[in-house]
Amino acid sequence: MTFFVLLLAVPAQAQLAPLVPRDDGADDPSFVLFRARLVEAIARRDAETVLSFFAPEARLSFGGTDGGPAGVRQVWYENGRPRPDFWAELGSVVALGSIRDPQPPTPAYDDGEVLITAPYTFAGFPQELDAFEHVAVLGENVRVRSAPSLDSEVLTALTYTAVPSRGGGEWTPITLADGREGFISSAYVRSPIDYRIGFLKRSGRWSIVFFIAGD
Repeated sequence: MTFFVLLLAVPAQAQLAPLVPRDDGADDPSFVLFRARLVEAIARRDAETVLSFFAPEARLSFGGTDGGPAGVRQVWYENGRPRPDFWAELGSVVALGSIRDPQPPTPAYDDGEVLITAPYTFAGFPQELDAFEHVAVLGENVRVRSAPSLDSEVLTALTYTAVPSRGGGEWTPITLADGREGFISSAYVRSPIDYRIGFLKRSGRWSIVFFIAGD
């Protein structure tokens, strides 16, 4: 007698991890004041004031551009003024918390200097997860739908977590812990290697030392 074994396809479990918002910078009054001034300048679209916050050596890319305000103009300016996406990206990263580096890397920074990075989704991203294959869910009870449409079934809801993803447009496809595929509105997710900003306190003064994306 011949026996046939039927192998059922079982969805592989996806790796999810909590990614709760943090704002370490809120504990430093000098940083709170600096950030408030930056936020006000962004709201006013005050380019000259914003440029003054960038350190001369600030990185705007991983190569091929100048540093500091000159680099901002190279990367973000068009027809003599910042493009609209500059204000959108800068405003979004500054609004998403911050994480203080307990030991800034050497030799780039000296002892006693303080480095704070925003958003929290970059520096706080779980190291055990692949940053190229996951996104951070920004919010509480964010609905996961069966298709990229508001009319589709709600599969579940996620709160401040990192989930596997394979990119997307208005909707981001994600994989749930049980292996099911779903979609989240891209307004509620962020890639950990999207734009981030670094603030350095040197000799008692804060400045922006990088504003970059990618890896």
